[in-house]
Amino acid sequence: MDTGKYDNDYSAVLVGFCIHKKELSILFTKRSKKLKNFAGQVSFPGGYHDLPDKRPFDTVLRETREELGISSKHVKVIAMPGKLYSKKYNINIYPIIGFIPEYDEIKLSISPGEVDYVFLVNFENFLNKNKMNCKTVQPGIMLPFFENNPPIWGITALALHRSLIYLKIKEYPLRNITM
Repeated sequence: MDTGKYDNDYSAVLVGFCIHKKELSILFTKRSKKLKNFAGQVSFPGGYHDLPDKRPFDTVLRETREELGISSKHVKVIAMPGKLYSKKYNINIYPIIGFIPEYDEIKLSISPGEVDYVFLVNFENFLNKNKMNCKTVQPGIMLPFFENNPPIWGITALALHRSLIYLKIKEYPLRNITM
């Protein structure tokens, strides 16, 4: 899982599972329109490697604290299902699966320069085959697309897809599709 070898040009995102009103949910952000990359898009908390980050785990915990005010003591890191690559931005992205059990008790401190708002999606939505499909984004490149308001697509949807496959969620409708 963690080889300990990373270049210094990567990003890490938190695929954050949390308990909200006694239901399993997944944490998303809507990025600020002021940002240079992925402006205004749905994403997971996270961002670029920075010193003194030694591993993607360090990056994701630091970025989650900076963007949302969620301390690392509230995030239980579960796994890193492997890196993704963004051709558009020429960067490796490491999804980190985490669990935030006390989400409802945490007072978020959202960084307005990075995040417009935070939203949660009930985990059951990602098991409903009527709310998801695959879209061809370029010849030979398919990505998952999750019907939601706002929709979850692109590298965020791919990070979620890979995480659900890694966790071996047998009810996940796209579990047999490799992307």
